[in-house]
Amino acid sequence: HAKAEAVANLNKDRAFRLWASSKGGLYIPVDAATRPNPYMAHIPDRDIVAGNGKVLTLINPATMIREVGERQGRLYGTKVKITGKIVLNPINVADEWERQALDAFLRDKEKTEVVGVEEMGGAPYLRLIQPLYMELDCLKCHAITGIKVGGLRGATGVSVPLAPYLAIERAAVANLRATHGGIWLAGMGLIGFFFYRSKLYEAERIASESELRKLSRAVERSASSVM
Repeated sequence: HAKAEAVANLNKDRAFRLWASSKGGLYIPVDAATRPNPYMAHIPDRDIVAGNGKVLTLINPATMIREVGERQGRLYGTKVKITGKIVLNPINVADEWERQALDAFLRDKEKTEVVGVEEMGGAPYLRLIQPLYMELDCLKCHAITGIKVGGLRGATGVSVPLAPYLAIERAAVANLRATHGGIWLAGMGLIGFFFYRSKLYEAERIASESELRKLSRAVERSASSVM
């Protein structure tokens, strides 16, 4: 279930990133919360002035996904990240687990994902990462990396907290133990009942055979010719 949630998150992020890339990014008014991205200074039209004189700055898909992912993490605990061997923003630098996954994608072009369970902040997370290849729409912001179209640009990863799923698992295990334990007790009760009944039948059979033997001896020893 946790993996299904992880895949759904990555599918949504990929669809959003492809859409945003096809539009060339989005221009957002510059304010205290949104500042021009210093890692996109190489783009000539990073900042433009609208007709009303308001300054707008370009927000690229990677930044949008990161900011949405940060908000998603605060709201729901799920962490989303774009990473790679070559990154423009240091915040996207891969950790050790992500570096191993990137190496696996480089070694095997057919590999579509890496999945694992890791502790993050003292809590268990299911981590899933998928390769991200350079596309034509990505060159506007990432041509400076030197990665050609079709080359491995990096990867998109998601970390899903396992605590809620483990709680459901514990409840399910407890329920299974209770129901299977009840079935076992009922089964043992039936076995005991039938064992007890079989013992009674056996005792009755032995008693009947004993009576029959006594009667047979009485007949054999009787002086009467007719009984």
